[in-house]
Amino acid sequence: MALTLPLMVQQGHRECGFLTLHCNETTTIEQLKELICRQEGWPPSAQQLVFPCWSTDGGARRHCAENDTVPLCSYRSSNDTSTVTLMLETPAICSVSVFPHRIPEARVLFVLDVSGSMNDTLFSDTHTHATPDTHDTHDTHDTHDMHGAHTKFAHLLVVLRAALESLPDTSHFNILFFSSDVFEVWAELKSASQDNIDDAMQVLADLLPGGTTNALGALHYALVEYVHYTDAMYLVMDGRPDQQIDSLLEKVLHLNQERFLPIHCIAFMPLSTDFLAEHFLLQLARATGATYRCPNLLQAGVSDKPILK
Repeated sequence: MALTLPLMVQQGHRECGFLTLHCNETTTIEQLKELICRQEGWPPSAQQLVFPCWSTDGGARRHCAENDTVPLCSYRSSNDTSTVTLMLETPAICSVSVFPHRIPEARVLFVLDVSGSMNDTLFSDTHTHATPDTHDTHDTHDTHDMHGAHTKFAHLLVVLRAALESLPDTSHFNILFFSSDVFEVWAELKSASQDNIDDAMQVLADLLPGGTTNALGALHYALVEYVHYTDAMYLVMDGRPDQQIDSLLEKVLHLNQERFLPIHCIAFMPLSTDFLAEHFLLQLARATGATYRCPNLLQAGVSDKPILK
């Protein structure tokens, strides 16, 4: 029988991600760790799964190596909806990435926040909810001068290029970017060829982040225009949206009710201090059967990889 397993990823005392894995009752924990390794790149030895039924009244967790060879059905019934904790034990070699190690969908839409706070340095978390719209996002500038590898936007471009280049040639993608308004790289999805990746990255490298965070406009456009042409959406935001969060979540889920498109959510906040923004992204991901990521950008450090090639 098919089994949907919700996993809350925890590193130390920090909740840094939420994954939804699809397996079956005969899958062993060992096999589940291998599945997670293929998707996220985390070594099985760095993973410790903690099922609610392993907690005694005193709160002690029962785990030993023999558990890994036991089928999931021994610890979890098919109608159990409780969340399992995935503890990452070695932060030095194992951390939540901005995008998955392997993107499983063949048709992907990336939706990127390019509001003014994305031009902050990577080591600053002073997100301004209503950045004055002195620069529109379609203005061009000198990429090298304005987007040294210390800005959040520059770091996003580096990890985005890596994600795009990991896509098979048979995959298709497009990129929406939004601040006060919504823009798209192309009018339709294109193949993940090197030429198309280079063209998309050039468009993004010419942007100057500015404006507010019109998440409703971006998600409305994405769901209306792309819902039948994409398999999943990857939403990246570095702070709370312009709209009231509960109302925004309700409107987005209403728009998404026809096809129930997974909306994978990434909280792109170095210090992970905006609880409301994280709450919105986590709830949106869980409600659409998708994943949530809150990577430790400070641990990632400054990247010296080129944005353009």
